[in-house]
Amino acid sequence: PYPRWLVTIAGAAFASLFAAFLGAPIWDALLGFGSTILVLLTMRQLAVWRVPEYFGLAAGGFVATFIAMAAFALEMPIAPSIVVAGGLMIILPSARIVSAIQDAINGFPITSAGRLVSAMIAFAGMTSGIMAAVVTADMLGAPPIEVAQGLTRLYHPTVLIALVFLAAMAAAIVEQTSVRMLLPTGAISALGFSVYYAGELLGLGERIIPILGATVVGALGRVVALRMGAPQLVVAVPAMMFMLPGLMIFRGMYQIAMGSSTELIGGIAELFNALIIILAIAAGIVLGDVCMRPLTSSLQSNERARPRTR
Repeated sequence: PYPRWLVTIAGAAFASLFAAFLGAPIWDALLGFGSTILVLLTMRQLAVWRVPEYFGLAAGGFVATFIAMAAFALEMPIAPSIVVAGGLMIILPSARIVSAIQDAINGFPITSAGRLVSAMIAFAGMTSGIMAAVVTADMLGAPPIEVAQGLTRLYHPTVLIALVFLAAMAAAIVEQTSVRMLLPTGAISALGFSVYYAGELLGLGERIIPILGATVVGALGRVVALRMGAPQLVVAVPAMMFMLPGLMIFRGMYQIAMGSSTELIGGIAELFNALIIILAIAAGIVLGDVCMRPLTSSLQSNERARPRTR
């Protein structure tokens, strides 16, 4: 495993790269880097104190959001939603959600239900921390932010591919992926983004595009991982993290926290869409895995055998 300091730096690097991928200028990316270091250190200390994961994730969501809101209140030239998005995605229980969907499809409903409940509780902890930070910042007089601002990427597609490549490698370090699998993970993520970006250009919609990208990641992840003697998710989970709707999660919680009926309905809709996209990404990874099984039958698999049909 990698040393803790390297994992912390990699997590912060992922947050800044993810923010840049979303369209953040340099100050947003740097603030995301610094705030994510504080988030990870806070969560690690709470884990040392044996604080339940729910509260650790709530604290992480609170720290990430409050720092961004405070910087915005101090009139720093940043977009809080983009700054927060990267930090949230590195603490989201992505592997657990994908594993739950995979178990459900492969015929392990009890295991799937347990993992899904665990993932949803973790998700609830993170979002409750976001809400607490937004409410606290509002009580302290922080100005409202414009959450309806659309996603505008600042960089050329080749730069975006490089950002995705590096972000996937950083996420793989956080997930404790072996050194020899870092470059393949980054390459698979870049290929997945290429398909994802093509879907955006074709205007396929925010719910369909992640499925396409995730299917490519799942298919290539299975081939590469099995050839290197590892489970598919070791490669697929870090490679798919660029598709996670961190911006949408923050927008939803911000709108819910601000209180008016119109914003409340909009926030619930945003969170529901984010959850649907996360589940769609997980399903796409499993679909890619299933599609490649006939072509990888000769490779040693680390997954459990399917239950026999009676």
